[in-house]
Amino acid sequence: MTLSRSFLIFGLSLFLGRGIALLVSPLTTRLLTPEQFQAIPLLAAVWAVIALVRHGGMDWAFPFFRAGTRHEDERRRILATASLVGVVSAAGVWAAFAAAGLAHPWLRRYAGVSTTELALYLAGLAPMILKDWHMYVLRFEHAIWPFARLNLMGTVAGTVVAVPLLFLFPQEQRLVVLLAALAGAEALATGWSLLELKWAGKWPYRLDDFCASLSKRMLRHGLVLVPGGMVYALLSIADRHLVRWLAPNEVHTLVLAVSFGSAVFMLKGLIGLVWDPRMVDWIATRDPARYEPKLQHGAALFGGTLLSLAGLAAVWSDWVVDLLYPGTYGSAAALIPVLAMAGALSAFSLVGVATALVANLPRFHLPVYALGLLVNVVIGVVAIPRLGALGAALGTLGAEAFIICAWVFIGRILLRNLKIRWRLPLLMTAVVALAVAFYRPGMVLPGLVLLERLLASAALLAVMGALLWWGGPAEGWRAAFAENGEGS
Repeated sequence: MTLSRSFLIFGLSLFLGRGIALLVSPLTTRLLTPEQFQAIPLLAAVWAVIALVRHGGMDWAFPFFRAGTRHEDERRRILATASLVGVVSAAGVWAAFAAAGLAHPWLRRYAGVSTTELALYLAGLAPMILKDWHMYVLRFEHAIWPFARLNLMGTVAGTVVAVPLLFLFPQEQRLVVLLAALAGAEALATGWSLLELKWAGKWPYRLDDFCASLSKRMLRHGLVLVPGGMVYALLSIADRHLVRWLAPNEVHTLVLAVSFGSAVFMLKGLIGLVWDPRMVDWIATRDPARYEPKLQHGAALFGGTLLSLAGLAAVWSDWVVDLLYPGTYGSAAALIPVLAMAGALSAFSLVGVATALVANLPRFHLPVYALGLLVNVVIGVVAIPRLGALGAALGTLGAEAFIICAWVFIGRILLRNLKIRWRLPLLMTAVVALAVAFYRPGMVLPGLVLLERLLASAALLAVMGALLWWGGPAEGWRAAFAENGEGS
């Protein structure tokens, strides 16, 4: 399947799921108290760190080993070995997390949930872990349609069932109802994922293909990468922890802003869903003349697109928040463009991190992400007492900026194995940064704010489009989009 069709199918699946969630969010913010509304994100924030080790590093090692061979028999051994070890590891990690959470009240106190609510969250977490591995397999095996179906089942079914039910229950029971519906949806999606693997001919649990010596090598490789991944997960949730500590009255504001700003991170995730497996296959050719032009065009096109969305957020976020949400959430509008720009910068890292794949060196992840987390925390500690939740958003932006700069330094100067030019992405970033920092709707035409918004949007898109045209990625990107299968 071509890259363009893959992006279309993945995009429709993700945006339909995300779109339904956004459509019902005005209802959930009214049906749930702020404490109930933030409970699931806070639980997810804790799990997000633990989740990085749930598969024993198999999900981290898999791309490195797959990028090292194009032999189909060897790739089947890698898949079976990673799947069997990863699922056994996941069962143990989930059991330990559940036991610790239920035995000690720290997690319940942190998220503000009861024992029943925590148990329901954990009940939904178990099938979700298995389903996520199956979706990971389908993605790297380029089984696009099965992945899309599973994604919709996991993201839409629980919400569609839960929201109408919330009206039927008193306030104190609504979080229980929501968690029960989400757990049921995850169980259903996980059962369906087994069928999708069978139908797609991608069954990963083949004992004949399991290799004990390979599992040891993959474990060593993956476990080196896990600490860096855990640190990056901490980076992505550090803002919530810092705000809860330094400005607890603004946690719900940050949660709402993240739900909007994460649309750009979701787009980055969409890009990664299609991009990462193809990039692995391109690098497996060991021919820089084949993969470097694609990476160059991808950095310009993807980064430019997401930066444009961040600029549009600066123009429209206050209008959208005022239209959809109660006044207590109004301050979230200032955070959304900053978080959206952080998501755009993280998209550049999808390309920059290729330097580690080319060199097959996992050791850079931990120092890069650890220093990024340090940047995030320092900015947050300094800025949150003065700016509130906006300070946390600035910390996230600063961390993502540091990380992409670090990958560029490693690829261009330290290892010299990724000869990508970054002048155009830097120029596009500067344009959007100026818009986010200085533009405020009504500053030019105070009597015609809507017209000003439209003109500002058109001007931003025109500038970004002109920069992309000047950078000239279109011809090479059309060639990449025309490739089928594994992008060989």
